[in-house]
Amino acid sequence: MITRVSDQMKFDLLNNSISNIQNDNNELMIKLSSQKQVNKPSDDPIGMGKILDYRSALAQISNYQKNVDSSKSWLSTTEANLSSVNDILSQVQQTVVAQATGTASAATRQIAADSLQPLIDQVLSLANAKFGNSYIFTGTKTATEAQIDTPTAASGNAFDGTVSVGAGSAYTGASNDKTFMTKITQGGALGAAKYEVSSDGGTTWGTEQTIPAGGNITVGDGITLTFTAGTTDFAVNDVFTVEATRSDVDPFSATASAPRIDTPVTGSENTYTGTVSAAGTYTALTNKTYVAKIIAGGALGTATYEVSSDGGRSGTWGAPQTIPAGGTIAMGDGITMTFTAGTFAANDVFTVNGYAPGYYNGNNQELASEVGKDVTINHSITGSEAFTGIFETLNNLKTALSNNDVTGITNQLAPITAAQNQLNRYIGQCGTRTNSLDTASSTLTDMDTRITGLTSNIEDADMAKLITEYQTKQLALQASYQMAANLTSNSILNFIR
Repeated sequence: MITRVSDQMKFDLLNNSISNIQNDNNELMIKLSSQKQVNKPSDDPIGMGKILDYRSALAQISNYQKNVDSSKSWLSTTEANLSSVNDILSQVQQTVVAQATGTASAATRQIAADSLQPLIDQVLSLANAKFGNSYIFTGTKTATEAQIDTPTAASGNAFDGTVSVGAGSAYTGASNDKTFMTKITQGGALGAAKYEVSSDGGTTWGTEQTIPAGGNITVGDGITLTFTAGTTDFAVNDVFTVEATRSDVDPFSATASAPRIDTPVTGSENTYTGTVSAAGTYTALTNKTYVAKIIAGGALGTATYEVSSDGGRSGTWGAPQTIPAGGTIAMGDGITMTFTAGTFAANDVFTVNGYAPGYYNGNNQELASEVGKDVTINHSITGSEAFTGIFETLNNLKTALSNNDVTGITNQLAPITAAQNQLNRYIGQCGTRTNSLDTASSTLTDMDTRITGLTSNIEDADMAKLITEYQTKQLALQASYQMAANLTSNSILNFIR
């Protein structure tokens, strides 16, 4: 059977051929301009999947590298400030040596006392230094504006709903650090349960109120809390805590003081009618609030209690113990509390504050940066570590110099040496951590290079090969155009000639 090939069939075949060659040519032009073999998923579906994975890994490496760079800058600033304080202490040490000799007089010691104050001010300025807008030596309390922490529910709470800071909350209190506690006094659901609020960490409590059905309550100083229902309603003695901080006030004060212990405070709802006092020498490096809570009532020698060293905020309490017949119990860090005769009731609460030398508004938690998957490196030094005892020593020295107290002047030599050793320790720690960050940075750079290479193997084009293919397609396209020109020029005269 003979099939006739018509001009229309020739035209359609030629048109399809030209279209295919043009498409191939366009693809080659895109690859040549981008210098990429894979520009869209259809170019290489499997390869594109790998490329996207590699790009995600490279983005993560970039973020880790930024963390490393920021942490190194923080540590560099920290080390510079600590070194400056150490230099100042060296000057002070020379003053002590000079003024403790017999050749010094009351007049020279008073001059030394006057010249010491600017050095104290310099140390204070260095202790309150910032990196950008963040305090360097305040632990994780680096904010320069008032802030409200995420509320926490005590570990023994029955309520399993959620609690959050209410919309529009803004801490307006004047206190640098304030703890608000919400205690359930009558269990039930939202709209039925009742509560009381304490703005001093549980020492005193406000008027009993009902939690609205909407779950929003006011705890004070511009702070509201919002509860959402869970599967289990509130129970009596469920506790919810939120802390507010005004870190816009410098973390260190100019006046250093000796460790002190406040007079104990009894809870406003206590039934205990005896007296309570506190004694001892506070040994902790930071300010703490200690709470003794009666868990089984009775007289001295019978009642049992638990102690919290964080004001009861975390819901963590020590092991139950019996109050001795003598009435003295250990609160921790050198503080004891003594009760006189009386009868305790369950949930009676007694609070006492311990204050470390000087004033410090930070905490003991170090900042850490993620520099790799599940790899973190601490990059801060807290003020409670680096500046412990320094302001107390400097102020004691100034007093001794002003009083022409040779013994008092001499007695400050050992604390100054200890402070220098303390600073050298943390200066060295800055260097060690910087070395760790350098190692992490080197590792990240190697990983970036390897993954970039793997990406290139799939994604980058072989330019010599592409140019050859492009030239070949150009020749084919030109030939097709010529054939099309010949086909369209045919007429009846061509066939009868």
